[in-house]
Amino acid sequence: TSSTAQNYTVNWYFGVNAAINFAGGVANPFTGALNTNEGCSVASDSTGAIMFYTNGITIWDKSNTVMPNGDSLLGGVSSTQSALVVPNPANVQQYYVFTVDEIGGPNGFRYSIVDMTLNSGLGDVITKNVLVLNNVTEKLTGVWQLGTNNYWITVHEWGTDAFYSYNLTPAGLQTTPVISNVGTVHNTSQI
Repeated sequence: TSSTAQNYTVNWYFGVNAAINFAGGVANPFTGALNTNEGCSVASDSTGAIMFYTNGITIWDKSNTVMPNGDSLLGGVSSTQSALVVPNPANVQQYYVFTVDEIGGPNGFRYSIVDMTLNSGLGDVITKNVLVLNNVTEKLTGVWQLGTNNYWITVHEWGTDAFYSYNLTPAGLQTTPVISNVGTVHNTSQI
């Protein structure tokens, strides 16, 4: 039997207007509007077609145009992972865009929601900059929860050894985190 892989992660954006498509195992460069030194995120569909991308401050649609209400997100311009795009488990046409500020900055960990049914299919930000947790590091990651439509989104608190993991379910982002204390305290001595 043969199977085909999903192509949600074949497009990467980085640097000054740079991007690479890895479809078919070959790196094909192309350009976009993003200009960043550090972490960004892209949403592609199952065929590998780009829907939108972000540096945590601006969201561009697939035509490299700023999405309506897609500016002034509160991710950090120099955050190592300023943004993370995750599908909404309750609506296949919506995406959460999680952002973190720079090292312990005032904007903390937040989310916005993009609805791809709006703006003639190019998307629109319908919820913006909802605060989840203040005082975080630049670390942001997510993982799909096996056997469900849920995702776990994890950040690290600034000045502690605490990881905060939030469950994203069809009911929305659960705001009571699982807190795990492990590793080193993240503060200015690690910079």
